Amino acid sequence: MVHYYLSCKVSRENVLTAELRNAQRAVVAVRQALAVLSRGAPQLFNDPGLQPALGALGAGTGEAERALVSLSGALECRMARAYFVTAARAACDGGLQALSIQLLAAIVAGLLFTAIVLVDSHAWIYINTKRSVSGEEQAPFLSTGSAGSRTLPRPAPFPNGKPPSYSAAVQLMDLSDRDRDRERPR
Repeated sequence: MVHYYLSCKVSRENVLTAELRNAQRAVVAVRQALAVLSRGAPQLFNDPGLQPALGALGAGTGEAERALVSLSGALECRMARAYFVTAARAACDGGLQALSIQLLAAIVAGLLFTAIVLVDSHAWIYINTKRSVSGEEQAPFLSTGSAGSRTLPRPAPFPNGKPPSYSAAVQLMDLSDRDRDRERPR
């Protein structure tokens, strides 16, 4: 069916057209049966609600015939293909425009991120070169006032380049405490 609507070849018949013909035949059969019923029913049944019911049934049959005529026009290949082409062009044009804007935004975000990283790294290098070279580093999270101008000692490098485990660190702390206790004069 998709191939039929995309190619619009007259040699092939649309599957929906056969179903449409069946529906039109059914509506014609209902119209004929309604005509026979409308002639004979008032003579056989003496009901005042019969004529409005037959009129409503005739009106519904007329609506069905009009709907089938408009449906046959909508099922025409050229009309459906024109709608498809219009929708495809709109989707492609809008899609390409949105994709272009998205790519442009990604490039701008990448450039801004690169600029932020460069500015931050150069600022960090500048701050580190302005610090005193005495081997102590000021903690950046402390305030710069007189009470907060404490410095933190740099840790001594580890002998094998790796930090000790927790238990080894506790043992080293105990040893350093004992060494300090021995060195203090009593």
